[in-house]
Amino acid sequence: GRARVNQRSVVAHRASWEFFVGPIPEGLNVLYRCDVTICVNPAHLFLGTHTDNMRDMTTKGRLRRPSPFGRGYDPRRNRNPKVAV
Repeated sequence: GRARVNQRSVVAHRASWEFFVGPIPEGLNVLYRCDVTICVNPAHLFLGTHTDNMRDMTTKGRLRRPSPFGRGYDPRRNRNPKVAV
């Protein structure tokens, strides 16, 4: 979700962190321990860099590799008769 803080719109987990814990230092993100993206419990949040977030995502198995053919590619729906299926 989103929240309004000082006349600006911020994502709820960042607003929660700033309210309960304090300012978010430049260059850091608020990450989830629980991986529930609607969670705003400060005990479930921690600070980290973008690299930390990518490492956390990979470690927890949340990395989705995109199809080299694009989203939802299905060779049976190929409408180009010049391309063999």
